Amino acid sequence: MTKGSAIDRLPAHVLAAYYGDARLNILACLNDVRVKTGLKPVAGEANNLSALASLKLTNCADEVRRKRMQLLRQRFPFLNPMTDPKREQPPQAPRKPHPKDPPKRWRAYEKKLREYQDEALQDQKAQQRASDLHEVSPAEIEERLRWMLQLVHHLRNALVHPNEPPATISAEVHKHLFRNLGWVYDAALRTVGTRFGLDPALNELLQRLATPPLGQQAQHDGRGGKQGRNAHKPGGKDKAKPKARPKPIETFSLAICLDPFARDDDTPSEATAVVHDFGLVLLCALFLEKGQSAELIRDFWEIGHGCAWPDPRHQAIVKELIAVYRARMPMQRLRSDESAPAITLDTLSELSRCPRVLFDALAPGDRRRFRIGNTPAEPAPDADGEADAGLTTDDPEASYLMTRRGDRFIPLTMRLIDLDPASRIRFAVNLGRYFFNVRWKSGSHFVDGRGRVRQLGRRMLGYGRLREFLDAAKPPLWAQLEANRAENTEAVEAAEQRGAAATPPLKPFIVPAEPHYHYHHDKIGICLAKSGDRAAYPDIPAIGAENTKRCHAPVAEMVPEFWLGPAQLLHLAFYLDLLRDGHARVSPDALLRRCQAGLLRLLRELSQDPPLVQGDPTTPDWRAAAQPGQRPRQRSPGPDLALAALSGPLRRPTAGHVPPAAHARPVHRLPRHPAQVRAVPAQAAAGPPRGRA
Repeated sequence: MTKGSAIDRLPAHVLAAYYGDARLNILACLNDVRVKTGLKPVAGEANNLSALASLKLTNCADEVRRKRMQLLRQRFPFLNPMTDPKREQPPQAPRKPHPKDPPKRWRAYEKKLREYQDEALQDQKAQQRASDLHEVSPAEIEERLRWMLQLVHHLRNALVHPNEPPATISAEVHKHLFRNLGWVYDAALRTVGTRFGLDPALNELLQRLATPPLGQQAQHDGRGGKQGRNAHKPGGKDKAKPKARPKPIETFSLAICLDPFARDDDTPSEATAVVHDFGLVLLCALFLEKGQSAELIRDFWEIGHGCAWPDPRHQAIVKELIAVYRARMPMQRLRSDESAPAITLDTLSELSRCPRVLFDALAPGDRRRFRIGNTPAEPAPDADGEADAGLTTDDPEASYLMTRRGDRFIPLTMRLIDLDPASRIRFAVNLGRYFFNVRWKSGSHFVDGRGRVRQLGRRMLGYGRLREFLDAAKPPLWAQLEANRAENTEAVEAAEQRGAAATPPLKPFIVPAEPHYHYHHDKIGICLAKSGDRAAYPDIPAIGAENTKRCHAPVAEMVPEFWLGPAQLLHLAFYLDLLRDGHARVSPDALLRRCQAGLLRLLRELSQDPPLVQGDPTTPDWRAAAQPGQRPRQRSPGPDLALAALSGPLRRPTAGHVPPAAHARPVHRLPRHPAQVRAVPAQAAAGPPRGRA
């Protein structure tokens, strides 16, 4: 990179558009954390700071605090390098000499390489120990997010509104910006260097810090620490080695901001005068999606910074660098079109994927056939679409692995059956979880003296078409129970602030869920709807601790009438297709009712069998009587157990329950024909007859 002339700053309207998107993304991430921890979402991106403060990371229960901190670090990954207990630069590998260099230099290289390997191993162990022992404080997480969100808010307002006064930052925020964004940049550069396998020369070119020569003494290093007093003396022994300082903007266009430790005053400064263009880009890119950050860095190159980095490979590395620790947006649930062509396309897409078990057994060369996009063996395209042979990527977002993540054929078949207007088959739909018994357990039962919430709940199921379960169709009681969850969370937090003796008022609540099919891997519950019936939310069985046993009992609306296997579901879909084409005449619900009636009649007949005798099937006489046409039959299970296996959920036997015939000897039936009765051995027919002849 060469020193360039004066470069224009990024236009205000360009930065304003991206900083506006950054505020919206921040609100989406914070609302996702709030909803998952029992709080109500906040409306308006101008309330980002209040949404963060209302999380109360320092004044909530330990379980809630750990959950919220975990979600915040997942949504904002840049908090990890900012709060990492060990941020020192890892040991650098020695540069490999030229093949024509003398053996002395090669021996020195091998010695340094062994030292580097040992130092890297010790550094890895130290980092693991530090990570195990270090626990990030909630105040540290909240403090870093607060000043970052506040700075983004002020920059956006100053860039959008011409009459707004320019955004200013204090000396303290300037130091936070310099340190934290510098740590994020260094960590991202190490990640990109490992991912792309950067050579030491390019890695050194992208470093934001440079070690000054021994003859140039500096008062402060890049992180505010003073250097040794003998650093300026050539050959003198230092008490501290000269530390790296940030590169100036005149020679390094990727500089983040001015060095705050080189300033003499602590007065607030204008943000655009202190923060360089790349610092504004990096701060905004931490809250943007990868596509948006790529567009922003492209504008950064177009204003003139690209002249200092003419190599497209360097620009591609910087584009990946600013997106390593970006915010992870909550996944938006996609809704497919409810039509037969859309379901057919989804099914064909699933068929084109490789099963995971088969993919794990394939060779590496065959696995690349199922990866769409850039692979480690393929060059990554540059901004013009041309491939650069020196840059490859294994970023999961740059390529897509065509493997199956679970069996989607069962829900796809259910959706196809639901589209049939004449079908009366209804599948179970999961609508959420209902916690009917919620109580507060005081802190006297725990060692730490802090109370906990104890709750009992069950899954709520409804039978109907998936598209019929709408929010507008929820009963008023159902909507009220969903709102009780946020009220309980606020009551518990208020009680913890008052003291350990406080008891918060808790109410039953429902954790809502996106309606989706509920089934097991080996059986699918169905019900037959009457003509004209529409899907309805199930009734709330009971409310309160006194009705706990009743709530645990199966609700009639949630118990399926029949169980189908995955293979039978496929047969049912084919039969419905034949019925629509006129090749079949009997509806599937009539077939199921007929099958149920036939099985009931069969079970009644089996319960009225001829008299039974006891015998040993291993004796020669018994084997002679068990020839074809004379083979005795064994007693079948009773009609109640068979009906339960056919048309209802199987229930576990109670404790101590033993089936009646569990310890009895095997019994066998006598043949019905009189001639066959005379052929039975005498010792078997000597006993008194039982029942009818």
